[in-house]
Amino acid sequence: MGLPSAVLLGDGKVVAASPAFDKIGRQVVSRAFGRVALADAGANALLTEAIANLNSSEYQLGAKSIAVPSDGENAAMVVHLIPVRRSAHDIFGPALGVLVITPLGSPQTLPDDLLNGLFDLSAAEIRAANGLLQGKTIEELAEAFGLSRETIRTQVKAVLAKTGTARQSDLVALLAKVKLPNWYTKSQPVA
Repeated sequence: MGLPSAVLLGDGKVVAASPAFDKIGRQVVSRAFGRVALADAGANALLTEAIANLNSSEYQLGAKSIAVPSDGENAAMVVHLIPVRRSAHDIFGPALGVLVITPLGSPQTLPDDLLNGLFDLSAAEIRAANGLLQGKTIEELAEAFGLSRETIRTQVKAVLAKTGTARQSDLVALLAKVKLPNWYTKSQPVA
């Protein structure tokens, strides 16, 4: 499939998983007896209900999709529970569902040397830019780095000026579009 996926029995036990599924991060967790769960309580309640209802007529029409918010470290995702029906049992045996995860972005931080090379940002400006890219507020950044809000605001204003953006939302939109080339493998700290 090219996406993190797992084959589930009717009780939510994982009987097969793709290598990408095993690397999905902390948002998808393993419970007792090999059952799958989601770390977010609201999303997990929806998943638990969907697994419990895999045999009901409600799922005859298609998949159940569940939004899973970002945990701050990993990007938000959508978990799709696809019922196994009819002749699909020839392939999946006793499994009742296939769980497929669609990440909605990357856990956004960009390498220091890339931001420095693109926009000539200082180390402090890079830290502020990556914090905004992760969805943190000025206040959260100030607290995390032990700095005043005014210091962070000054850094953000410098980033806006160097990137040619007018607002924080414009900056985030710009940085979110930055794709690392395939050959790019390692970030070097800014000197």
